[in-house]
Amino acid sequence: MEGPRQSGWTLVELLGTCAVVIILAVLSLHTLPLLVEHQQRITLAEDLAQSLKSARLEAILRSQRVVLKPLEGGWSAGWQVLMPGEQQSPPLREALGIPSVRVVPTRNVQEQVAFDYLGRPALENNGALAASFHFCDARNPERHRRVIIARTGRVRISTAPPATVLCQGPLS
Repeated sequence: MEGPRQSGWTLVELLGTCAVVIILAVLSLHTLPLLVEHQQRITLAEDLAQSLKSARLEAILRSQRVVLKPLEGGWSAGWQVLMPGEQQSPPLREALGIPSVRVVPTRNVQEQVAFDYLGRPALENNGALAASFHFCDARNPERHRRVIIARTGRVRISTAPPATVLCQGPLS
């Protein structure tokens, strides 16, 4: 005759399972800040791309120039979408950035990005413009992101390495 069958875990099995869980937790905590930083960079790039697209659409709908300007502290701090002639009116859109993410714009968009009434990016003298914003990862260039503005006004996000290396320069 057989005795009652045991169910449950032994003390050795429980301690072994706890040890494995603790080791996995320690390993994941090491990579968690890197994952958070990577996600912040992706989110900020998508937010800027969406703001650029909405500013372009506003310029077309209103048949007048619309400007995107960085907040005090640069593009990493955030930006505003404004109508240039209406100083007293509130911004059409304002987005707060993530100061820990390094954003390096090309020289022609350090101060602002403007879209004309046709939705094309334009300079102060109404010249055409193509530009990009680089979202830098100092540890891993493979995780680099760029928001690219074509001369036609098309905005897209790219993960391909840029032709010029702006992220290796000094912080601005």
